Amino acid sequence: MFDVLRYQARFEAAATLDDLRDVMSDAVKDLGYDGFDAYSLVKEDVDSPLKDHNLFLCDYGLDKIMPYLTEGWLQMDPTLKEVGQRIAPFDYLAYLKECPTNGSVLWQRAALMAAGVSHAWCIPCNSVDRIQGTTMYMRGGSRRLFEETKLDAQLLSTLFMTRVLTVAVASEVKPVKGLDAAAISARETDCLHWVAQGKTNWEIATILRISENTV
Repeated sequence: MFDVLRYQARFEAAATLDDLRDVMSDAVKDLGYDGFDAYSLVKEDVDSPLKDHNLFLCDYGLDKIMPYLTEGWLQMDPTLKEVGQRIAPFDYLAYLKECPTNGSVLWQRAALMAAGVSHAWCIPCNSVDRIQGTTMYMRGGSRRLFEETKLDAQLLSTLFMTRVLTVAVASEVKPVKGLDAAAISARETDCLHWVAQGKTNWEIATILRISENTV
């Protein structure tokens, strides 16, 4: 059985972004996936993503994603806009099959096919001024496993991205303009506490007397 709290402890113990990447890589493999990437991008930087305060992490080699960042595919990517508008994980491959086709979509489809990816979740973790989250990739795994691990994948992504921003600030990599160690509010901390207890968004909203969308 996947133990997300064990990985939460490892995230908290990680002191660098490289350490966090390695822990996340272990976690996604333990969950039944084969790799991940993560991003934290200021919304205004979509046209110029390669700035110091933007973050891109992955466990399969940044060289494989660099053409996406340097050749204009990100600026054309409807998936990025979709992530920015959602609060729940969505099926990445299914989305790419249904969305309007352009050069970026074709590049992504080809990259996923070449890597043998059979299933993938896009998991939004957006903040007010940033589009951010993770994508977890599975090769050859069953559809049942993919569906059954959705909530664990979402919780893992939330815990990981929260720690990534904290470590980035501590190491003077500024992923958010004006962000400091107190950027996680008391209400957000409450939400994370109940997520760690296995509560659904609806249950947390009921407990805290706030809307499910706020959760």
